[in-house]
Amino acid sequence: MVFSRKYPRYEDWLADPNHKKDTPNNGRIIRLHNLYPWASLSQLRGHPKKTEEQLQKSKPTPVGQRPYNSLNPREKLERERILGVLKDVRQGMSLTKASKEQGITMDRILAQQIFVKIRNRWRAPQEDNLQRAMKINEGGYEVVVIVNGFRIASLIGSYHNAVRMYIEDRDVSGLTAFRYVIFKDAYGKYHRFETNPKALDQIEDAREEGEFFDIYAN
Repeated sequence: MVFSRKYPRYEDWLADPNHKKDTPNNGRIIRLHNLYPWASLSQLRGHPKKTEEQLQKSKPTPVGQRPYNSLNPREKLERERILGVLKDVRQGMSLTKASKEQGITMDRILAQQIFVKIRNRWRAPQEDNLQRAMKINEGGYEVVVIVNGFRIASLIGSYHNAVRMYIEDRDVSGLTAFRYVIFKDAYGKYHRFETNPKALDQIEDAREEGEFFDIYAN
């Protein structure tokens, strides 16, 4: 969907200096876009076209389906719990137990419209469209990228396993598989994994001693 005649995408509207000003109207559009990321500018302004519906008649997009950068700290915590439930269910845990383990109610989980009920048991899809903020090593630095879905998240997880194998055992064989791997983030930018042992040593040395490392960024 085209955001408006002047701005093809919401990001184009947001990039306009006039819309970076802290005004009630701009704030309302940004706040509503976080809840209804699919809506057009006219809908967010409260004046939908004849072919568009009023936002009041639509349910807000579930937290799990919203763009990661639109979430507030509380919603990011909920996203982490949703991802935790997804991981646990994919590993064979029941949805009820996984929800309890992650500290989120079944109602909140089912509202995300992610899981499918098959033969009286809730199943996790093989792929999903949830955005994750994840750490990678790139160009000699540790950086955070926003990625779409389980497939790329799993790729990043496998990369970190190879890095850990090198850091702990000085075994570079796992890094070889990632030497020419390129992936695209949620915004269409391409990234390449750092596989140079010296660069990885420098990144590891820059991390505080005893610091817990989590591939997911908060």
